[in-house]
Amino acid sequence: MVGTSNQYMGTLGHTCIAQVGVFASYCLDSLSALIDYQLLLAKTWLNNHEKSIKSGVPLERMEHKTKPELALEMLDSFISEELPFQFIQADGLYGNDSKFISGLYDRGVSFICDILSNTHVYITKPELVIPERQGKRGRYPTKLKVCNTSPVEVRWLAEIQKTRDSVDIRLTDRGMKTVQCADLIVWRRQNGLPVDLPIRMIMIRDPDEKMIRFAFTNFLNEDCYALYFKSSASFF
Repeated sequence: MVGTSNQYMGTLGHTCIAQVGVFASYCLDSLSALIDYQLLLAKTWLNNHEKSIKSGVPLERMEHKTKPELALEMLDSFISEELPFQFIQADGLYGNDSKFISGLYDRGVSFICDILSNTHVYITKPELVIPERQGKRGRYPTKLKVCNTSPVEVRWLAEIQKTRDSVDIRLTDRGMKTVQCADLIVWRRQNGLPVDLPIRMIMIRDPDEKMIRFAFTNFLNEDCYALYFKSSASFF
């Protein structure tokens, strides 16, 4: 089977012999449908051209691409086909890929992307400088460094957050499902340096499950909670 190799499967939580792909669903109200997918070719396939060609892999696919890179390619096809959509939503693998988030900004699309709890952000606008040389010996510094603040993990921000809004999600057999929500304007990182453009980070605490979900979004002024819960209802 094309693309089959020993790879990590998120649904299983361990590695196994399997195919891995990137899938795009189109959601409208309570309906959703798969509209595109791309097979992730492992390096073991890309390094064996004869095997790949015999299996029907096109020559233009003989290049290693990450899942976020494949997702952006799919997004480009949707944009070129003028497929109407309000925003993009993706899980933490994509939200924690700084190039993927920058790619969404470059394409001018709105997004809500989950991030991991150990994601580092700045809560004060970072200022970059080239440090002065210490002493009279050695080379002059050439790399930019943040001089006024340090990055923190988003889970720490959730621990110190004092004000939260109660948001009703849906009616269940045990009554109304309610979560606690908060948001902050932060600055994310890319290639070890802060990104100049601020981004909104949302924190959603589920009292029943004792868990916190985090996400990046470029909905800076809009109420994005309703959009997030509408497409993530299965998680709550």
